[in-house]
Amino acid sequence: MRVVRTRTLAFAAGGFAILVAAYGVLLGRIVSGSAIPTSRDQAAYYWPVKSLLQPLARLSGGLPLWNPLLASGQPFAANPEHAVFHPLTAFFLVLPFELAFRLQVLLPVAAALLTAFFLGRALELGLASALVLAGSWAFGGYVLSNVDLLPILYAVAALPAALAYAVRLGRRSRTADVAGLGVSLGFVVLSGEPSTLLLCGVLLPAAFLHGRRIAVSSGEPGDLPGGLRRLGVGLLLGAGIGAVVLIPGLDHARKTVRAKGLDRAAASEWSTPPVRLLELFVPDLCAMKSTAPEAIAWRKQLYPKRDFPFFFSIYPGLLVAALAVLSWLRPRAPERVWLPVALLGVLVAAGSDLPFWGLAQRLPLLSGLRYPEKFLLLAAVAVTVSGACRLESLLQGAPSSRWKVAVGFLALALLFALLRLGPFPGDVFAGSLARQAIVATLCGAALLLAARPGSASDHAPLSLLLVLLTAGDLAEAGRRFLVIEPIETMKVLPPQLAALVTRPPNGYLAHLADRHPTLYRLSGLGAPPIPAQWRIPTALDRDFDLTELAWSARATTTVLSAVSDLPAARTAIFQRRGIAALLHFRPGAPSNPAEAARIPLATLLQLSFVPDPKPFAFLANRIRVVDGEAGWRSAMESLGSAAADTACVDRADAAGLPTEVTPGSVTVVEQRPNGLSLSVSSPGDAFLCVNQTWDPGWVATVDGAPARVYRTDLSLCGVAIPRGEHRVVLAYRNRWIATGIAITLVSLAACALLVRRSAESAA
Repeated sequence: MRVVRTRTLAFAAGGFAILVAAYGVLLGRIVSGSAIPTSRDQAAYYWPVKSLLQPLARLSGGLPLWNPLLASGQPFAANPEHAVFHPLTAFFLVLPFELAFRLQVLLPVAAALLTAFFLGRALELGLASALVLAGSWAFGGYVLSNVDLLPILYAVAALPAALAYAVRLGRRSRTADVAGLGVSLGFVVLSGEPSTLLLCGVLLPAAFLHGRRIAVSSGEPGDLPGGLRRLGVGLLLGAGIGAVVLIPGLDHARKTVRAKGLDRAAASEWSTPPVRLLELFVPDLCAMKSTAPEAIAWRKQLYPKRDFPFFFSIYPGLLVAALAVLSWLRPRAPERVWLPVALLGVLVAAGSDLPFWGLAQRLPLLSGLRYPEKFLLLAAVAVTVSGACRLESLLQGAPSSRWKVAVGFLALALLFALLRLGPFPGDVFAGSLARQAIVATLCGAALLLAARPGSASDHAPLSLLLVLLTAGDLAEAGRRFLVIEPIETMKVLPPQLAALVTRPPNGYLAHLADRHPTLYRLSGLGAPPIPAQWRIPTALDRDFDLTELAWSARATTTVLSAVSDLPAARTAIFQRRGIAALLHFRPGAPSNPAEAARIPLATLLQLSFVPDPKPFAFLANRIRVVDGEAGWRSAMESLGSAAADTACVDRADAAGLPTEVTPGSVTVVEQRPNGLSLSVSSPGDAFLCVNQTWDPGWVATVDGAPARVYRTDLSLCGVAIPRGEHRVVLAYRNRWIATGIAITLVSLAACALLVRRSAESAA
């Protein structure tokens, strides 16, 4: 017995050593601190926003509810995209920023490795198959494609653990597994990634059914009604643990453009072309790092709206992908439950190419989602689990079955070799096909060796070889599409913005270059929220992730249209909103992105300053009651330069406004992200204008008495002030966050009680 246990431990140690080596190959530069994933949203959004966590928390004296540096101020903690309540976020409060940020990538990938191994053991897989499952998930194209999309990465790191507990509840209903499901699903919810959370509604029942089929096949049907009840309780506990994100997030979502559903065309971007499914067997079908003209043309053909895929790769490893297909051909295999899950994911991910995405968007919870390619999560899970399960049946089955599959892999190798000789545009895929021929040959050879008679222990080295093949295959494939560059690239600013770092503007920066219709995607523009990283507040921002307050986003569109159409009022409009600097393309700049990219940014961009912008808080000289956005535009046209010190209030919100106002003085006594205190003096009734975004959470008091906060000039704040000297306090509150925290704590306590109850029952 001791010898068997020693061999098992040695096998496990060897398998994990292989996976750790693959982890080092893929992410070693991040571990060393010399580099970080820099593509897509990582550099453009997550790096600058995460850099604000510690300073905003310090300035707020606690939870950072409001971010004054972005889009004239926006909710912060309530926005799920910022993951303020995710456990990994705590690192930003106690560690140096760059180390904390690297851990946001390193720890989730490591967690994905461990939780996927745990899922394999819950599926009753042997060590080799569980290790292959772990490597295929953590180092597969789906997870690695998300190292620069942190909310998705957080979610998919914890997802296998939730699936494992669902499988265990399907196999045998235990109280401790209910708590495990609740906690692991809670981590998924805390990621703030709505698509992954909604897809759990498909994945968790499938995992439960898989566990149920395992129990039935082993002659232990168990308690189905009890298992379903416990599954439901676990789902409720998971939602409860994530309530601190879920409840404020839903409230925040109803205030964004997503509440009314997204534009069908915009939401359908990143639809998956059917040919992309070949990437299950051939890695890097999109040739992500290739700059060859034929590769660029190929990507544009596949993704005409974006020029590149949402997921850089979906490759799970050739061994796993091929075995998954074989597993679905076995009618009685328990893992066949994943076939409809994979089909559903593929059909919806096709987006505008098939009707299923359009039908899904008609559902209330899905109307605010975008990018159908996200539904490939269903296929990624299904392929990974099914392939590992088929590998286990091969390793535990008769040698003849391994021999047949080995011959199939050798035939697949021959097919890749023949395709290698076929005509392809510029031989973009020729190298990948040759590579796959070698991988298929090695897999076939390993299975042929394993087909020899002998005990399971005799085949242990060959099982380790399969783990090595999977890890090596994925590590080499991942290096083809992972964009990891020196950390210094995150700190590069256009020269014009660099000048503002040393001499900050006395108001907001309007990054108009980011609003250019054709050039906004040029690299290096330093578009918001990047200036916030350097503590430069911005206004009139593009709604980067469609989580900006809806009236704020609409105001930006209206204001930019007005300054374009009403040149006489342009300066006054900027002055009124406290905008002190404008970053825009120089007159005569080429509108073609390819031509513009050849011009240095120092030459291409221009920084202009607005004379005498209004301070953050001031008293208006007059009030205009207007009718909607059209009325505001008319007021700007008629007021001209007088618009700079005028407060425009919509007629629907104008109750209680003074008929006439007088100017006076305003002194900011204290200003924090979550509120400010002012001293106001005026000889008559006055109207205090505050150049920050209005939100229902803003409350005001005048000398301690509650006062209404008006929405002025489409999206800003205003307070009516009686004559005389007064102390005005504005504070930002969000009652849903307190409610969510309470529910989260209660749910955690319930999970702890369930674990204790299970331990007492076992004793």
